[in-house]
Amino acid sequence: MGETPPARQQLLSGPQQRGCGAGTPTPVFVHPTRPDMKSQISDAVKSAAVLVVLAAVAWGWQQVGKADTDAVDALLAIQHADWPGNRYAFRITNVVDGDTIDGDLTLGWGVTLTNQRVRCSDFDAWEKSKRRSSVAVTDAEVVRGKAATEFLTAFVKGKSFMLSPDTAGQDRDNYGRILGRVLLQDGDDVAPLADIMRRNGHVREETNARIKPTPDPLNR
Repeated sequence: MGETPPARQQLLSGPQQRGCGAGTPTPVFVHPTRPDMKSQISDAVKSAAVLVVLAAVAWGWQQVGKADTDAVDALLAIQHADWPGNRYAFRITNVVDGDTIDGDLTLGWGVTLTNQRVRCSDFDAWEKSKRRSSVAVTDAEVVRGKAATEFLTAFVKGKSFMLSPDTAGQDRDNYGRILGRVLLQDGDDVAPLADIMRRNGHVREETNARIKPTPDPLNR
């Protein structure tokens, strides 16, 4: 083979180091470029700003979604509500008569009032006996009162109910019974027990002034 041209030798051996003798190759060390500190800080600030903006956007969409959900819930509450006020799960355990019921009242937060006697405050059924000396009860009324009790006893079996406080603001009657409005619950649909008893002919229409018909939610 012929001699390698000088230019080729220089390319293979690298640049010559001055003062080290002619023809002695000098190793070339390439140091990694160290990024500027200001550039690092600037990039970090930009990344943090982007994360803040994305978090703010996500929070905003979450609030919009929550507002929409709350609005829908409010509309459903108006559509299905048959009276204002809170509602509590009420498990009926016994029917005393056509308008008086025993049951367990769940208030939430793990609190349940067991064996509570509730007097339906939005309707009045006939008496099933003549035991109340303060009320004049006829034999015909006793017959109708027993029929109301039998109907209600059969009707409540296997069904879910809720209880709403009395709208007149009275918690209990003179006998210590809770005053409330009983509501039949079937999924998202609700129906006042008063309306059911009335449709089946078990409500006295000649009632005292405190007891008022359940308002129609669509005609408020």
